[in-house]
Amino acid sequence: MPLRLIWSLEGSAPNDSKEMALSYLNATELGKKVGDSLTVTYQGEELIFTVCGIYQDITYGGKTAKAAIDFDENDVEVYIIYLDVSEGVTTQEKTDDLRGILTDSKVTPISEFVSQTLGGITDNMSLVEGAAIVISLLLNMLITVMFLQLITAREHSAIAIKKAIGFSNRDIRIQFGVRILTIQFLAIIVGTILANSLGEVIFGLMLSSMGASKITMLVEPITAYLLCPAAQLLVVFVTVIVGTKVVRNYHIRDQIKE
Repeated sequence: MPLRLIWSLEGSAPNDSKEMALSYLNATELGKKVGDSLTVTYQGEELIFTVCGIYQDITYGGKTAKAAIDFDENDVEVYIIYLDVSEGVTTQEKTDDLRGILTDSKVTPISEFVSQTLGGITDNMSLVEGAAIVISLLLNMLITVMFLQLITAREHSAIAIKKAIGFSNRDIRIQFGVRILTIQFLAIIVGTILANSLGEVIFGLMLSSMGASKITMLVEPITAYLLCPAAQLLVVFVTVIVGTKVVRNYHIRDQIKE
């Protein structure tokens, strides 16, 4: 499931030389909120700013600040300029053009920058996602088998009586299948709701140490709401077919003997 970072958390960008926006990690470390004052010493002079906004940042360790003031050129380490391309112009084309013109500058598309910065995390998340899918399907199978064994053992006598009064093995197996698939269907609905509501919070907590505390999950509807539930239901369905074969061995004469 892809993730999208929400850059602005609170407030707005600086509008004048008396305002400063802080990154999430900086604001947390300094204990500042929007509207608080902040004193910065620059060139021997104390400058008082008002915190106008808090934003997420994953550059420079996540600890940055933005202010609309003039700096001495000797103190500037790097200039960062953000560009929006016009409609009809691809980012890659503009990147290639600028790289040919600005040979002493580094031109990086935002998608490439995010990949370089969070590439390790996204790759690991892909591995975790694949492992989670396999483990969840295996757990579905295991729990279904255990549930079937529990029910058939508890309802041994009831199954034998049903067969004695005319229910076929197929009828009894269908009853088991309907009961278990209904439970699985309800579990999928609850799980989907929890994933959509708590998933972003959990990932936000995981990435907050890097400066990104708020993310939005970009749900792929076909995968999330169709393919994954279908795979779970298919696994449970096949497990029920195999696991309910035991009802063939239940007969009323065994109950009479007991």
